[in-house]
Amino acid sequence: MEEIQRSVLSSDYDGETRAGAPKDAAESLVWLFQNVFCTSPDLVVRLLVLLSEFLAASSKREIPDAIVFDTAEAAASRCWFDVGILDEDEEARSYDGGRPDFKRRRAAYENMISSGLTTSLILSNYAQLLYQYEKDLDRAEYFFRWAVMQEPADAEAMSRYAFFLWRGRGDLEASEEMFLEALQADPESQHHGGSYALFLWSTGGLGTCYPLGDGGDADGEEP
Repeated sequence: MEEIQRSVLSSDYDGETRAGAPKDAAESLVWLFQNVFCTSPDLVVRLLVLLSEFLAASSKREIPDAIVFDTAEAAASRCWFDVGILDEDEEARSYDGGRPDFKRRRAAYENMISSGLTTSLILSNYAQLLYQYEKDLDRAEYFFRWAVMQEPADAEAMSRYAFFLWRGRGDLEASEEMFLEALQADPESQHHGGSYALFLWSTGGLGTCYPLGDGGDADGEEP
């Protein structure tokens, strides 16, 4: 306040300046900063510090209590359709099949399938759950096959089945065929092209059965 008083009583604050003061509240605030506050560097610094403290305090008060929750509760509320989807660049991890949330999800998939909801998404997710959690390769393959038979063709389900054949069964020939079917179902997808390239690179394949991009040569050698 002392800084404001000194600025107001200074010689720079003459009658002409007072006459040019706007009447509108918003314009008055801008005018006040330009003609009073900015005349004192010390006052400006103090105002900025005060403003930063105010914003910090306001942001803390405005955080809703609803977003502060236990991580275990958040994990239990994940969408069931995300269950069992392995990262394609990682080996199958070990999971505890006795977990209550796993049993609920398995029962949910089984109820949906028994009620006729046999989409490629549900079938392939359930197959991945059987593979990832229960290590039941036979049942997993049954539902993978069912998933890739659905119409319209689902390239993502085919890609998952291909990874299962590769890493779960060790059947490289069948896996490559399924990777190629995924590419044919969605030829514009760089994701499926990259998955097939990863398969060839990881298994030591020297040739490609499918051209990966324009100008690529048949033997897969770099230009």
